[in-house]
Amino acid sequence: MKIYELNASSDERWVWFFTVEGPLRPGHFSQTRAFFEMQPRIRIDRNTEKSPRRSSAILADYSCLDTGSQPCFGERSKRALCRQLDASGQWLALECAEAPYWLFNVTHSVDALDESKSELIRFDDGRIMRIAQFAFQPERLRGQLIFQLPQRPGAPNLVTQDFVDLVHEHGLTGFSFRLLWSEENGPVSSKLKDWERPRITGLESRIT
Repeated sequence: MKIYELNASSDERWVWFFTVEGPLRPGHFSQTRAFFEMQPRIRIDRNTEKSPRRSSAILADYSCLDTGSQPCFGERSKRALCRQLDASGQWLALECAEAPYWLFNVTHSVDALDESKSELIRFDDGRIMRIAQFAFQPERLRGQLIFQLPQRPGAPNLVTQDFVDLVHEHGLTGFSFRLLWSEENGPVSSKLKDWERPRITGLESRIT
């Protein structure tokens, strides 16, 4: 078993977006369904600093929205994965002139962090400020796809190898997965620079 942090690819071949009314921040949405359902439709537009309208960048199946902390699925990836993901969160249709996109609010939380083997930065009162190095209890993650940890609600979402395999099975583009932990080798060292950390991406060869 392997656990990854879900991100959008930083490759400049893919279009990124921004929210017209202002950037979304980690934790912008509550994890409660009622709060999310009351949100107005969010307007997004192309991030022209990264991918100008006349550039060769193309729309990906998964994209970066502002900071990249909220999953942003295109029509093809939503159609391919919605049946597996529906129980883990809720979809919000975005207002986009170029193509249909949906924000996915992950409401599924799994208490699977092994705190005794993780590297934790704590506040003075003992609460977790940041997780520098992750370790998990694998028996609690069998059959999971996408989730958050109760210790870090609203933070970037985590996915299992099963989720990564689904992305590759459907040949979906624009995904980036940063390895955090594997059952075989344990945590990825916190001493690594971000660019040194192992990553895998969506099937980047599917370019039309």
